[in-house]
Amino acid sequence: MKQLNIVALKADKTEHNSEIDKLLIELGNPSKNIPFYAVFPGDGGDPIVYGEGILTKGKVIEMLEQAGPSRIEKDITATVLKKP
Repeated sequence: MKQLNIVALKADKTEHNSEIDKLLIELGNPSKNIPFYAVFPGDGGDPIVYGEGILTKGKVIEMLEQAGPSRIEKDITATVLKKP
């Protein structure tokens, strides 16, 4: 995650939060069950979601590979390549 400049966010539902509920519904989780995981690709593509059972290291890696590198990394790479 560090190599790809990935930002991890955690939504806390210990108290009611309508913004979190709305996002869960938008991500295809109408029952708003947690845990629920989503990876947002840096290229703006559709989120990759997972809400089925225990999340394993292998599944996280699979989702991150599917999402591809972050935009920040691409922007940094482009800037570095343009420098003399």
